[in-house]
Amino acid sequence: MRLCLRMVFLTSLLILISSSLWSQSLHFQYDDYDKKVYKEYSVESQYVKVTDGTSLAVDVILPTQGPSRDAFPTIFIYTPYGRGFIVPHMGLAKHIGSTALGFGWGPTYSMVDLVKSLKMMVAHGYAIVIADMRGTGASYGHQIALMPKLGEDGKDLIDWMAQQSWCDGHVGMWGQSYLGWAQYMTAAQQPDALKCIIPEVMGFDLYTTGFRPGGILATRWMEGFSGRLQGGNLNVLEKKPIAMPTAPVIDEDGDGKLVDEWPEFERKAMLQGAFAPRYRDKASRDSQYYYQATLDHLDNVWVETFLDSTYQSIDVTGGEELGNINFYKVGPGYDAKKIADTEIPIFHIGGWFDGFLRGTAMWYATLAPYNPSYLHLGPRFHTSFPKAYQKYLEYDFKDTYGEQMAKERLRFYDRYLKGIDNGFDKDAPVHLYVMHEGWREEATWPLEREVMTPFFLGESGLTKAPQKGSNLTYEVDFTAYGGYDKDSSARMIMYRGAPSNVMKRTTLDERCLVLESEVLTEDVEVTGHPLAHIWLSANQADADVYVYLSDVDEKGEAYYVTDGQLRAGWAKMYDNNVLAQNQLDVKPELPWHGYEQAQWQDGILSSGEPVELTFDLLPTSWKFKKGHKIRISIAGADAATFELNPTICPDGTLGSCAETTYTIHTDAAHPSRVVLPIIPSGPQEQASR
Repeated sequence: MRLCLRMVFLTSLLILISSSLWSQSLHFQYDDYDKKVYKEYSVESQYVKVTDGTSLAVDVILPTQGPSRDAFPTIFIYTPYGRGFIVPHMGLAKHIGSTALGFGWGPTYSMVDLVKSLKMMVAHGYAIVIADMRGTGASYGHQIALMPKLGEDGKDLIDWMAQQSWCDGHVGMWGQSYLGWAQYMTAAQQPDALKCIIPEVMGFDLYTTGFRPGGILATRWMEGFSGRLQGGNLNVLEKKPIAMPTAPVIDEDGDGKLVDEWPEFERKAMLQGAFAPRYRDKASRDSQYYYQATLDHLDNVWVETFLDSTYQSIDVTGGEELGNINFYKVGPGYDAKKIADTEIPIFHIGGWFDGFLRGTAMWYATLAPYNPSYLHLGPRFHTSFPKAYQKYLEYDFKDTYGEQMAKERLRFYDRYLKGIDNGFDKDAPVHLYVMHEGWREEATWPLEREVMTPFFLGESGLTKAPQKGSNLTYEVDFTAYGGYDKDSSARMIMYRGAPSNVMKRTTLDERCLVLESEVLTEDVEVTGHPLAHIWLSANQADADVYVYLSDVDEKGEAYYVTDGQLRAGWAKMYDNNVLAQNQLDVKPELPWHGYEQAQWQDGILSSGEPVELTFDLLPTSWKFKKGHKIRISIAGADAATFELNPTICPDGTLGSCAETTYTIHTDAAHPSRVVLPIIPSGPQEQASR
């Protein structure tokens, strides 16, 4: 009897242990407890009407060739860049090449055909819905770029999904950049079926994390971004057929093909009514859905209209229908309180070299008290992780960064859309990659054990105490560049993708005022938000100050770590809670300079007295190795990326710039310094993994 009882007890214990192990997964590990049981998928394109009657183009992708299932948890991707694509002129060789690359035969492609991680989601039993925003792709209507109305449309679409037989009522969202913005704006509308979101590389406000970091217009980024939106959404305006226009929705001629629903090359006059569109198959179309949708897009108000909006609160007019919006309203953090009220889980994903990084950190720190929140910061750029950095950052993993992140997204969705107790919510909430060390788990962001350590600027370089001696003088070189040697990339040119080379600043720093620490006698980890305090006077009434943090190795090569900037007229600081309508405590407590017209100080440097400029550099997590040096470089311009200061360069050209001298004050009363968040060496709260 005792033997039988022992056997029953041991069997029960083994089952319990086995069940526990089966349900737990680890960071970057997917144990396939929910097998890849679906081998194929179906794609159906259709129009869905939102509340105001506008028809939006939608693709519904459902798993097939697997277990019979009435309904699936659903992942919603909401985009201005095209929910699917066609290649209008595709010969046999291209069809074969496309198939060999795993994209399918073509010439019509769903986003799932092109994105490996989405195929992974479908294989694990997720439906996917991809929609073109109004005024974009094959959708009807028009928009002001980034207007809140797009979030209302997102809610309408989720409400529609919840009523479909193929949806089990659990919807999550995914996407990066503009698609991340769409998630926050949709979540703020509080649709009942939305259970979780994964916004990647997106800002909290769009003034400082997108358009005007430090109050300085990011011209190259904004012009490129606006051009991409316009080029992709006025498909029939092109003088030459673009390679992959957005896929049509309706097979109007009934021949089973969508590719021929895209008009052949036509001139702009076609959209002005000079002549009707022509189609490759010569067949007539009565409704001309794609063409009519494109006509609606001509009324769009594009991002370029924001380029002249110097101040945070100046409205951009969209007419009676679209209303007025400003930088406050297009910032997804504006309605952060509504997202907090939903209490939905949020997986915030950012990159150490992404231009929106400050916003990713702010989202996590602000919402962590309210929503189940997770933060993942890796060595990626806005769009990708470059192979050049795999070796330099000692990123030695079996899978690629993209494959690793696909597993993390799947773990998150399994937990919050399928309800699988896989341990995701029991992990540490913060995972960050310490450059030159590896992945680490943390309990908070910023790290509670950080020690804000000042490095004072002076004739001796960077020191731990203020220096006696003369102030520093810098003759501004207006050709200075904030990018990287041998590459035209920079952090704030996000549409360009990752640089092709490791980011060196060795020769570029020759155009800057350069200060270095002594050779480090031990490894130094900097993890958090560096702060700059620059006491500045100049022979001009205003100035722009750019600060770069670099790592100098034993050979004297300087490698970019992070940077920040501020226009002097914005020197005063204000409460950043205004970004969330003063309804939440916006964290971390970083310098915020208002950027309202009334807060601008015209001619701030005219008196010749030093003015303190306090601003943060974008966050980082970097190990400076023993034998290296910490470098601070200061510049007065970055003409290749940002606008030139209009006070100094009135025509906006290098030739119009007046000779400019900066004085960096270093005396005890004006101690210019950069404060770095140093992580003490020794035992840590969380072990490296």
